[in-house]
Amino acid sequence: MKKLLLTIMLIPYILFCQDISDLQNKKLNDLNDSELLSYWTEAQKNGYSLDQIKVLARAQGVSEIEIQEFENRIKDITSNINQNDDNQVFDDKSLTSIFGKKVENKKEVSDGDNFKISNLPIFGSNFFNNKNINSAPQLNIATPSSYELGPGDEILVSIWGASENEYSSEISREGYIKIERIGPVYVSGLTISEAKNKLIRTLSKIYSGLNSSNNSNFKVFLDLSLINNRSIVVNVTGNVVAPDTYTISSLSSVLNVLYAAGGPNESGSYRNIRIIRDGKTIRKIDLYDYFSKGELDPFSLRDQDIVLVPNYENRVFVNGEFKNTGIFELRNNEKLSDLISFNGGVSSFGYKEKLFIKRIDGLNRNIDNVSSKNFKNYILKDGDIIEARTVTDNYTNLVSIEGAIAVPGDYSLKNINNVNDLINLAGGLKEIAVRERAYLFRKSNGVQNEIISFDINNSENISLKAEDNVVISSEIDLLRSKTVEIEGEIAFPEKYTFFDGMTLIDLILIAKGLTLNGDLSNIEIYRSTYDESRKLPVKTIKIDLDSDLSKLSDTNNILLEENDLVVIREKKGFQKKEFIKVEGLVKNPGTYAILNNNYSFFDLISDFGGFLDDASLTGVKIIRENKIEEVLNEKSDNDESDNGQKKILGLSETDSLQMQVKINPLIEFGVDVINILKSKTADSKYNVILKSGDRVIVPRRDNTIEVSGAVQQASVINYSKSLKTINAIGRAGGFSENAKKNNVYVVYQNGNVANTKKFLFFSIYPKLKPGAKVIVPVKDINRNKTTVGELVGYTTSLVSIIALIKSL
Repeated sequence: MKKLLLTIMLIPYILFCQDISDLQNKKLNDLNDSELLSYWTEAQKNGYSLDQIKVLARAQGVSEIEIQEFENRIKDITSNINQNDDNQVFDDKSLTSIFGKKVENKKEVSDGDNFKISNLPIFGSNFFNNKNINSAPQLNIATPSSYELGPGDEILVSIWGASENEYSSEISREGYIKIERIGPVYVSGLTISEAKNKLIRTLSKIYSGLNSSNNSNFKVFLDLSLINNRSIVVNVTGNVVAPDTYTISSLSSVLNVLYAAGGPNESGSYRNIRIIRDGKTIRKIDLYDYFSKGELDPFSLRDQDIVLVPNYENRVFVNGEFKNTGIFELRNNEKLSDLISFNGGVSSFGYKEKLFIKRIDGLNRNIDNVSSKNFKNYILKDGDIIEARTVTDNYTNLVSIEGAIAVPGDYSLKNINNVNDLINLAGGLKEIAVRERAYLFRKSNGVQNEIISFDINNSENISLKAEDNVVISSEIDLLRSKTVEIEGEIAFPEKYTFFDGMTLIDLILIAKGLTLNGDLSNIEIYRSTYDESRKLPVKTIKIDLDSDLSKLSDTNNILLEENDLVVIREKKGFQKKEFIKVEGLVKNPGTYAILNNNYSFFDLISDFGGFLDDASLTGVKIIRENKIEEVLNEKSDNDESDNGQKKILGLSETDSLQMQVKINPLIEFGVDVINILKSKTADSKYNVILKSGDRVIVPRRDNTIEVSGAVQQASVINYSKSLKTINAIGRAGGFSENAKKNNVYVVYQNGNVANTKKFLFFSIYPKLKPGAKVIVPVKDINRNKTTVGELVGYTTSLVSIIALIKSL
């Protein structure tokens, strides 16, 4: 039974070790997020934690860098999934309470369906979350007079005036400094100012001028400064983020220490921080005095002082239109006016006359409305929610006017009795105003649901109410957009705005004139007839204009009508010039025009003057643009079912998609130049009719054969008439293991291709010609198959496990 249990436990371990091994072989950078997540999901199903996976990975030889990268990516992926999942389940590490000091982790506090407080930080927490604040004290400033000296401090006593001297000394463990000709002086526990006074009294035995008046010629002055300060150990405890024992400079303040400790935590008090020395509380600190007033009593910490941050006593939640919202800590019996002094009061757009407070009452809540006159008397309690509300958008004396008016906008009802008064106050009507009819929109119960139309000429009879909106229509608003269109051989064919009195020549000039091919003698205008029978909806007007568009008196320069379509035709007999390009070893390479519709390769040879002596006549080829893609796209665009490509060639959806992927933008094919030259005629069956854009390539003679693809060694071989394709492959080391032997093909120098043919059980390979390339394709490898080596490895591992089990 023990062996069986061990076997069951080892099986998932073995399987998952294989996954880890795969992870090592594939390399982390080669895995996408989905593959990486599948590893993690499978591990969780098998009961593995992230730490266990890291142990397994180390056992498989995965490097520490990759393990760390794996861990980081898993955390990033799962974090993104949790953020996108509305029904996510959080663990305890992802949760924080409403008192979290970091603003980005703020949570929501709710006291019911009707009132919610969102994203409220603890007041003052941003001070301790500010990365720009340095917790170390400034040491290059003058020593505060309140600084208390102690053992380890090094001080400098400067004597100047009638006498000059300097004494430097470190305060001993017993609290003394040593000065020449003076006995030890005890200064530990004294402030800088107290120690200075004591040294004046002590050194006056040597320097009598210290007691002289400032105006005396024998006056001696004394200054005391701190050269090096001691380090002290301060214990920070209670409700802070990082309670600990801190070794700090003796110049550090309580703020420096608290900042180093991360500040009060979620439950820590900001207003009752205690400094304990020798078991007694020597000082209490209220950070709100510093945050809201900038006040903080200066005093020095001593070695072994304890900074204690107790729990808060009372907290209230401030939300709404306050200058500062958040969670505020209050002492017992503090009032609403005290809170306002901390948060700055109500903001500019808040309702200042009243605040709304929701309060816990046993198991229930109640709400109080506190007027401003009672702010000083209203005592706040723990858990109160204080809200300042926004003033409404309702105006008690506002009316507005818009449209064809000189100065549209909002106006006060004061001194306005009717619409006519409002129009006059707004500067009067514009010339384009429609005077016979205007509109007034009126609110009822806060909703704009009533319209009143009126004649502006009698507007003094229309009285106004608050929030009325008067709209003055304009003639422009009533105008319909009128257009005419011109297309064809015109510089800018498009729709243009139609104007009364517009003529045909006007429109041609507005469209920047005809193109080079445009024919003024062959213009057609298509005009709507508005035939009620709908038998002849459009009529055609043919126009023959004079070639000089400047003659406005042309009898055929007719007036246009709205919605006319003007078409400018091409000149009769016009045909665009078409060209081809000849490259390579010809007597006159370059660009040649297609002189007629039957212009052939034979004609082209005559034009470029023939071939050079070292030209390969068997390797001449033509490169032509593949127009099938344009045809398919045009057909697809015109076909509403988006099946134009398939309908053209009768293809299935899959075949059509594959064909689109494999379409080559260029076509290469060879030309039988030798037979064309022998025929000495353009009508030869070997001749080729050329098309615009063709490129004719005439290469140099090549007496080699290239062999590449699935062969042992790609090679170049000299051509001979006796050389066969299979021999050329043999001279390249023969076929490799992954070669497709029956699919060998040859690409000739002129671009033509010949493939291997089958006859019974024999493969008939293509013949070779000078400059040809033999290509041996590669087989597709099924990567899902398990190799013999892998099977041997699995078997060896299994045998080892069985042997281990038997030994137990």
